[in-house]
Amino acid sequence: MKYIIKILNLQQQISVHIFNRKVLSLIGSAELSEFLVDGCENKFYFSRLFVKPKFRRKKFAHTLMREVIKIIDQRKIDIILEINPYGDLSYKQLVKFYQKYNFELNDDGDCFIRKHQKLKENNYYD
Repeated sequence: MKYIIKILNLQQQISVHIFNRKVLSLIGSAELSEFLVDGCENKFYFSRLFVKPKFRRKKFAHTLMREVIKIIDQRKIDIILEINPYGDLSYKQLVKFYQKYNFELNDDGDCFIRKHQKLKENNYYD
């Protein structure tokens, strides 16, 4: 299936959307917004990762995550994530998914954090 990726990369919001190229319908999206708390500069809250049910298990969530990671690493942003299973995956499955992208449980054990990583000049990780 051919798809289109659209990115909205604003100062206080990041959105990545995947559309079915053939019929221009939404496949999935990822959304982050700036964490507006004193002392939390360059931190964004990962508010949503969604793939429509008929497109799940086809690697679209991974495609969205790769785009999000590329943006946050370029902008040197850390992500805060609370895992709330409400779809097909359990909490344990979601933890495993996000750990693939270097999310780690914070010291308090109440959320996950992914710190930005340094990119080499060619956009590959060290």
